[in-house]
Amino acid sequence: MPVLYDRLLKLKEMFNSKFGSIPKFYVRAPGRVNIIGEHIDYCGYSVLPMAIEQDVLIAVEPVKTYTLQLANTNPLYPDFSTSANNIQIDKTKPLWHNYFLCGLKGIQEHFGLSNLTGMNCLVDGNIPPSSGLSSSSALVCCAGLVTLTVLGRNLSKAKLIEFSPLRATDVKLPSGAVFVIANSCVEMNKAATSQFNIRVMECRLAAKIQFYLRTEAVFVLLTLISLMLDVVLKLKRHRINIC
Repeated sequence: MPVLYDRLLKLKEMFNSKFGSIPKFYVRAPGRVNIIGEHIDYCGYSVLPMAIEQDVLIAVEPVKTYTLQLANTNPLYPDFSTSANNIQIDKTKPLWHNYFLCGLKGIQEHFGLSNLTGMNCLVDGNIPPSSGLSSSSALVCCAGLVTLTVLGRNLSKAKLIEFSPLRATDVKLPSGAVFVIANSCVEMNKAATSQFNIRVMECRLAAKIQFYLRTEAVFVLLTLISLMLDVVLKLKRHRINIC
């Protein structure tokens, strides 16, 4: 992958310019697109995501201090520094570094760790932001992998999971299959509006309606419809964080 190699070399140079040292390792996480299923996984229905070539790269250097320093090759995203042992995530502001902190805290809480080492990190990504290609999820995954590597820990590999009943299935694509992912260039910043949370509620209520349709619970169905309309109207009037 010559393009990736060139990006890594450039990232190494920028890291050295930024921190005055050489990164000890690199982590990569791809973006993804759903071949089947949008907003249905949290309702218990199956989805089929596919990784794409565009990705997030992070160059990392563990340090002896307890300071976490984050920088981004994109000047639109400002530098951030904090204590590695006092991670605070401001949920009221959709700041880019919060996604990294989420990945770090996820690993910290999973292993029940209290003391984390400091590190210098330089982030680079070529996934179009706010385009539905999971650039934020890629950053969270990258941050988790960074934290695992620094701590010398590991997790089991991920696998496609389906629900009701719970099962994992390998999916083999047809020979010569090609997927075309078109970018409309219309951005949707999920963290800056309540629209994503509204969609979550709408889909959950719709899934409940489907269930009760099958059981012919007409009275409950009408109640749910009334509830759905009431909740959606309230969410549109008041920005509420439901996740």
